[in-house]
Amino acid sequence: MEAATAPRIAGFWPRVAASLIDGFVLMPLTTPTAFIIGYGPAWVAIAWLVLTTPTAWLYTIICHGRWGKTLGKHILEMRLARADDGGRIGYSHAVRRDIPILAFGIVSTVLLVRIVATGATEPFRYHLPEQRYDENPTLEEVYGDFFDDLYPYPVELLAVSVLQIAWFWAEVTTMLTNRRRRALHDYLGGTIVVRTNTERPRPGTLPGALPPPVQRESLQGPPGRGF
Repeated sequence: MEAATAPRIAGFWPRVAASLIDGFVLMPLTTPTAFIIGYGPAWVAIAWLVLTTPTAWLYTIICHGRWGKTLGKHILEMRLARADDGGRIGYSHAVRRDIPILAFGIVSTVLLVRIVATGATEPFRYHLPEQRYDENPTLEEVYGDFFDDLYPYPVELLAVSVLQIAWFWAEVTTMLTNRRRRALHDYLGGTIVVRTNTERPRPGTLPGALPPPVQRESLQGPPGRGF
């Protein structure tokens, strides 16, 4: 008979590594986007945006809701658990956890579709200096408009990017300042991230039973530990 287990909190750096692995998994969907917008026919670009963006969301929601972990978490032996009792999460937890990412993704996709529909895709094309200017361009021509070269995309996309960066650093700050390493999306979803390679059976417990108070302390993470 399977015994109840006492999971331990996953640290900051293993979670970062798991996110990087998931990023590599999704690269075939995310990397070609700018090229397709800049060089592909409008209908191909719009179809790509409409089909691939939800696929990236569904990857995390289905993996978390069904198995409690993405491929990155599986490789690094972590899973999501309910913050209150350490039990398995469901799809409602997975969706609530990803609400900010879903919101950013929907707004970005709508803006990109509008850009493609209006034909304003020039910033998504790569241009060598000799392609952008007349023969023997001056330094002022090449490097004069620094900000346009730095971020040539529409201001609406810049605003969304700034908000995403602000949200990212708020997540990092929150995760590093509480004992259970919960980021903002963990609070939204009512989840924690625990290690599966340190779960140990506790004698005298039944499957599905809530851990006694002594075991619940293990869900809070060790006091004073770092990442």
